Amino acid sequence: MAAQILFFAQAAECMGRQNMAFDISGEVLLKDIVSDSRLSALKDMHGLFYAVNRELADLSVVVNDGDEVAIMSPYSGG
Repeated sequence: MAAQILFFAQAAECMGRQNMAFDISGEVLLKDIVSDSRLSALKDMHGLFYAVNRELADLSVVVNDGDEVAIMSPYSGG
């Protein structure tokens, strides 16, 4: 059982990849994923945005098997 983690923009550059699988066992909160040692390259990035299944989410959201989690650095439009 796993969730798909997607990295965008500067988050992808810091991670050196655009995606990864994250094993889900039991109840996993978004904050558990974000604080996982495999994502330590993002620890010094400020202002990251998170989405679960294409909806912006805060760190208290439960992530389930098969969910898609996006991690995005701050962005602006023109």
